[in-house]
Amino acid sequence: MHGHSCSVEVAADDTTTLTSNLQSLYDILDHQCLNNIEGLQNPTSEKLSIWIWNHLAESRDDVTAVLVAETCTARCIYR
Repeated sequence: MHGHSCSVEVAADDTTTLTSNLQSLYDILDHQCLNNIEGLQNPTSEKLSIWIWNHLAESRDDVTAVLVAETCTARCIYR
């Protein structure tokens, strides 16, 4: 296990309400050991992008992509 930052981008048809959805996920993930979050016991960028997609899908149906980037050359896009 190791710690580092990542960036997340989400594409959705209606971005006006996306900020509040993302804030709630940020509050769960920020400064946490992702291994301790249910569903992220092995938090690869691939699994994190799917986890974010699934959590957003609980409240909206217009998400078209979730990008998780660990570095400028290591990233995953889930569609």
